[in-house]
Amino acid sequence: MQAGKVSMAALTREQLIQYVRKLEQKVRQFQQVLKERDQEILTLKRKVTSLIQGKPDAAVSTPPAQKVEIQAPKKVQPLEEKPKTFVKKPAVGATERAKEAYEESHTVKETDSREEEAALIDEMLAYADKPEVEETAQEIPDDDSPYPTPPQEKIVFKPSINFQAGEFLSAVLDGEEEADEVKALLESLKTCEQDQKRNIMLSLTSVHWRMIKKMALRLAVENLSWEKRLFMRYGMLDEKLMSDRMDIWEQLYLDKSRPENTGIYFIDEWFDEIARGNLKYSTIDEMALDGRKPDPHATGETALGYEVLSVPQMQRMCVGARANLVSIMVQEYCAPARDNPIINRKWLMASLHDVLKCDYLMFHRKYKGEEFDVQPLFIISPGYGQRAGCWEPWSPGKKGSSGPRICLCAFPPRSSMRALLMGLADYRWEYAKADAMHYWISEGLTGKWLALFNKKEQRKDMKQVFIDCYFHWVQNEARRIPKLEKRFREFFWRNTPFGDEIKQNLKGGGMFARMIEMEDAKKKRDEEEQIEIDRIKAEREARKTARRAKMESG
Repeated sequence: MQAGKVSMAALTREQLIQYVRKLEQKVRQFQQVLKERDQEILTLKRKVTSLIQGKPDAAVSTPPAQKVEIQAPKKVQPLEEKPKTFVKKPAVGATERAKEAYEESHTVKETDSREEEAALIDEMLAYADKPEVEETAQEIPDDDSPYPTPPQEKIVFKPSINFQAGEFLSAVLDGEEEADEVKALLESLKTCEQDQKRNIMLSLTSVHWRMIKKMALRLAVENLSWEKRLFMRYGMLDEKLMSDRMDIWEQLYLDKSRPENTGIYFIDEWFDEIARGNLKYSTIDEMALDGRKPDPHATGETALGYEVLSVPQMQRMCVGARANLVSIMVQEYCAPARDNPIINRKWLMASLHDVLKCDYLMFHRKYKGEEFDVQPLFIISPGYGQRAGCWEPWSPGKKGSSGPRICLCAFPPRSSMRALLMGLADYRWEYAKADAMHYWISEGLTGKWLALFNKKEQRKDMKQVFIDCYFHWVQNEARRIPKLEKRFREFFWRNTPFGDEIKQNLKGGGMFARMIEMEDAKKKRDEEEQIEIDRIKAEREARKTARRAKMESG
C-alpha cells in the first residue's frame, strides 16, 4: 500500500481532471439509456391499461368468449420439464351460473381484443429479452498500477472568418522588407526538430520587434491595415501556428473595440496617440540615445522615435529575464483558460473595477493642497509575461494631472489577475517612493513598510515582499482568507483600506472585527467632536450678533 500511495501522489492535476470527466461522461450515457427505457416501459403500461379497461357495450349480449390459449415465447423456458395435467372441473352450480350471467352482461371481451393483448404481451416479453447496451466501463486503477490517462478528443473549430490559407500572412508581409526572412523562418519551422523550434521562434521574435518599430514610425504618415495592426498587438502572423486554437484567432480578429476614455491601449493604439500628440512619450533612458537628452517638446515622428525604444523595454520588464521571450502568437504558448484569460480591454476594465473595491484610494492624490483622482494608463503588449510593471507613476512634468503607465502582456501563462495586481502594487511602491523623493526610506508608505522589519529582515527585497503581501491583501484577505501576519494586515488596513462594501462583508467578526470596531468608534468620536465644535461656533456667532445689536441700539 505504501507503493500505491506514492504512485497516486505522483499524479498530476490534469490527469485526475481528465479521468473524472471521463467517468462523468459514462454516467451521463447510462442515465440517458435508463431514461429511454423508463419512457418505453411507461408507454407499454399505458397501452396495456387502455386494453384491459375497455368500455363494455350493455346492448350486445354474446355468448362467453372461447378461451384462447396464449403460448409463451420460445426464449422463455421453464426450469423443469413437467407433463401437462388435466384437472376435471366440478359441475357448475346455480351460484356459478348466476355469476356467469352477471359477467356476460357486463363484460364483453372479443377474440380480436384478446389477440391484440396477446401480441402486446409477446412484445413486452421480447423487450425483456433484449440484450443490454454494451458499454465498456472505465476500470478504476489499482494502487500498484500506473494511472490511466484518458485519450483527449480533438475539437476542431471552424472559424467564421472568410479568408484563404496564407492570405493573412500575405497581408501582414505586404510591402515589408523582412518578408523573405519571415517566410524562410516559417518554412524551417515546419521541418525542424523539436529542440531547434525555440531558437527559430526567438529569431521570429527578433524580426517581430524590428517590424513593429518600422510600422510604428509609419503611423505618423499612413494608416496601417487591420492585419498589420493585429500583428503589432498580439503577434498574429500565420493562422497555421494556431491551427488547433482557431477560436482564439477568431475572437481576437473580430475584436475591434476602441479605447474611448478607458485609458487602456494596445501598442498600435498607444503609438497612434503618441503620434497625434494626445499623450507625451514615456520616460526614456539617455543611454539609448547615446547620451543625448530627449527633446521635451517632441511630437510626431520624433516622439514616436523615442517611444519605440521604450515599449520593447516595457514588454521585457513584464516578461522577465529568464521567462518566455517569444512574442509571436503560437498555440504551444497561447492557452487561455479560466484562471489566465486573455488580457483585453473588456477584462481589464471589469477586473480593475473589482480591485478598486478593495483599494479605493489607489488613484487618489493630494497635490498642492488639492485632492483629486487620476486616470491610469494601461499598455497591453504582445507576449507571455506573467508579471506587470509600472513604467512611471506619472507622466513627465504632469504629476498632478496624469496617472501611472502600467504595462501588461496579453497572454499570461498562469494567472491574469496576479499579473494585474503585481502591476498595481508596483505602482503603489513607485509612486510612494517618487513622492517622498530621497526621504522614501523614512517617510510615506515605503518608510512605514520598512519600519515593520528589523535589520536582518531588511536584507530581502522589500519591494517584492510588498508586492506579494499586496496580492494576498486584495485577493485573499478581502474574502476572509487569512494569509498575512498581523503586522502586515494592520499596515494595509491603515494605508490601503478596503471600500465600504468590503468592510460591510467583513463586519460579522473574525480577524477584522477589532479593527472595524476601533474605526467605527473613531468615526463616532469624530462626529461628536464636530457636533460640539459646530455648537460652540454657533454660540459665539449668536453672542457676537447680540452684542452688535446692543451697540447699535444704545
